[in-house]
Amino acid sequence: LKDRENVVSLNIPVKGESGDPSFSYRKLIASALRNTIEKVVTAPFSILGSLLPGDQEIQRDFVGFKEGRKDLTPQTRGMLDKLATILEARPGLALDLTPSYHPGEDPGALQERLYEEAVTSRMKKEGLSRKAAIEELHDELPGKQKAKGWFPSFNAQKKALRESFTCDEERLEQLAKARAETVRKHLVETHGIDSSRIRISKVERGKHRVDLGVETR
Repeated sequence: LKDRENVVSLNIPVKGESGDPSFSYRKLIASALRNTIEKVVTAPFSILGSLLPGDQEIQRDFVGFKEGRKDLTPQTRGMLDKLATILEARPGLALDLTPSYHPGEDPGALQERLYEEAVTSRMKKEGLSRKAAIEELHDELPGKQKAKGWFPSFNAQKKALRESFTCDEERLEQLAKARAETVRKHLVETHGIDSSRIRISKVERGKHRVDLGVETR
């Protein structure tokens, strides 16, 4: 928690009734300090928020992502902007990012996103209509992935193309890693945080988010 001057400055709230016979400044301050230290360990981002101008609060210790996506929202960008301010002022702090994916919610959304991105890209690249782009992409699929029949309907082609974007565990892990890389890139490229201060841990299952952990350098 030391700043660039090697000083630790924390807001430690102290509350007591001076008229109480058992009142003691020493005990009161010791208790408040103990509570603050415990909070540093159990809820570090709450304490870190108090280091910002105006005692801004960092409400979460993770960066959430929409199902199947890896891009930041205005809300998560704002949170990372606050975190970057703290990292800039506290050079002894480092960040640990733990990426994850949700095996139930991410696959379908990711498949739809990849399908839409492929169709949109082909439309822009060759100036095609949406229907023509889908038909062209379908024709490029390996035989086993194409819609069955000599002359499959457009809906059958569209369905086969969408299903060709399989979302196996490898692709889901890639999504999770891309989420962590998005967080790292924002801090490094937007705010100039040294990349050596940001570590990306092993991918976990269960949530579509990147958990944040604080370490010392």
